[in-house]
Amino acid sequence: MASDRNAFEAAMLEVIAKTGPQSRAELGRATGITRATAGTLVARLLDKGILQHSQMPGDVRQRPVGRPGELVSLNPDYKHVIGVDAGIGFVQALRMNLQGDVVAERRVETRAADRAPERLARLIADLVRDVADGARAFGGVSVAIPGIVTREGHVMRAPFLDWHDVPFLDLIAGDLAPFGALSLENDANALAMGQVIRGTVSPDDMNIFFSMDVGVGGSIVRGGVLMDGQSGLAGEFGHIFVHPSTGGAAVRLENVIGRRAVLDRYAELGGQARDLEAFLAALDAGETTARALQAEWIEVLAQALATITSVLNPGCIAFGGSLTALLDRSLPELDAAYQGLLMHGTVKPRFVLADSAQHSVALGCGDIRRAAVLRTCE
Repeated sequence: MASDRNAFEAAMLEVIAKTGPQSRAELGRATGITRATAGTLVARLLDKGILQHSQMPGDVRQRPVGRPGELVSLNPDYKHVIGVDAGIGFVQALRMNLQGDVVAERRVETRAADRAPERLARLIADLVRDVADGARAFGGVSVAIPGIVTREGHVMRAPFLDWHDVPFLDLIAGDLAPFGALSLENDANALAMGQVIRGTVSPDDMNIFFSMDVGVGGSIVRGGVLMDGQSGLAGEFGHIFVHPSTGGAAVRLENVIGRRAVLDRYAELGGQARDLEAFLAALDAGETTARALQAEWIEVLAQALATITSVLNPGCIAFGGSLTALLDRSLPELDAAYQGLLMHGTVKPRFVLADSAQHSVALGCGDIRRAAVLRTCE
């Protein structure tokens, strides 16, 4: 059946994407089909152009004894994909080949006026056209927005862009149609799926992702699949209510541990820092005010992580975003506070600091499109 054939082809492409050039026999063993069937499917993929003949990689002594089979690998230029991060204060677009290598990239800073949906849509379209220049064929575009995004591409809420119920996918669809399939992603989901696709975390775990920047986003990934809930809105961990011991009513998590909240609280305590880097420098110097704020930050984050662990029992919690720099300086204290709040008998999940490079969200968007090309063999 065609559906079975496509499933096996997709499985073979996934094996090659993860492990590199393979012979037909190796692909048959990896996917549970006969060598003859694997050969037939490989021939189809070679004819289509998504696979190409390949040289023996690495140390030939690592391969089985005997005459080596002819190897095939992904054709990296079969189609290129584009990822866009429409962040807070910037837009970053990149183009990557099917192997996941970034071949073109551009970033521009944005002003308050650029946050208007129509204006941001035009800016994204311009950047996509810029990075697309020179590619022969396209496998689609994914755009990430720092907000609550429905499956239909509506941005229900993006407070740092001052958006409410914006049909943003519709606004960008016309200009981006020439580049293939189009999707609109929550930025935390894009970051999470990129880490799973690239193997930073095991797809077999129940993975929780925390994206900590100006706001706080999150994702739940199990078995390599995003668990987005009844209507696509699961994982909004920034909206968990917490009770800081500093007093006052319960507040949302992102209003305590987000980057803007950290700097505002530091100023309230009498500190002076124009940006996160300046605050971290004060912390590294042992400044009393900075260390007091760090203790508050750890307390609240531990509360949220303990709540999430009690509900979802994850095997891994991965952290991304600019505030991983603060987290990296706080891990022993966070670990102690967190474990002190866990239900008795709970196995502590692994903590992983994911890639927090500037282009990590755009990279995740590109990976989502790249995985879609391999999954559909188109």
